[in-house]
Amino acid sequence: MFLSAARNFQVVGGSILLVDDEVAVRNFYEIYFEHHGFRVHPASGPVEALRLLSEQKICAVIVDIFLGGENGLDLVRQIRALWPEMPVIVISGVTYDEPVFLDAIRTGADGFYSKTLPMSQLLMDVRRVMRI
Repeated sequence: MFLSAARNFQVVGGSILLVDDEVAVRNFYEIYFEHHGFRVHPASGPVEALRLLSEQKICAVIVDIFLGGENGLDLVRQIRALWPEMPVIVISGVTYDEPVFLDAIRTGADGFYSKTLPMSQLLMDVRRVMRI
C-alpha cells in the first residue's frame, strides 16, 4: 500500500538509476527517493543499467559495489566511458572501508555511501551531485 502511495508524489528532483542486485534494497530505495520527489529506475545489474541509461533520461546513478557475481566498479567504469558527465554514487553494505572508498573514487565515482548510514545522508549526496 505504501508503495502505491509513494508513486503519487510529484517528480521534482529528476530521475535516478538505482543499481542493486537485492530486490528488497531496490524497493526500499525506490520508495524513499520517490517520496522525496525523484523518479527511480531500478536495475538488478549492469546489463539492465546500461540499457536504461541508453533509453531513459537519467540525472544520476546509484550503484551497489557488489552486484551478485559482478563488480559495481566495472559498471562505474563503463558509465564513465559512455557518459563521462553522469553523476555516480557508489553504495556498499559494508561499513566504511577506506580501500573500498578509495577504489570507488579512483574509478570515477562522485560519492560513496555506506548502507549503514542514515538514508538522509544518501539523499543529501544525490542532491549534491545533481546540484539541486
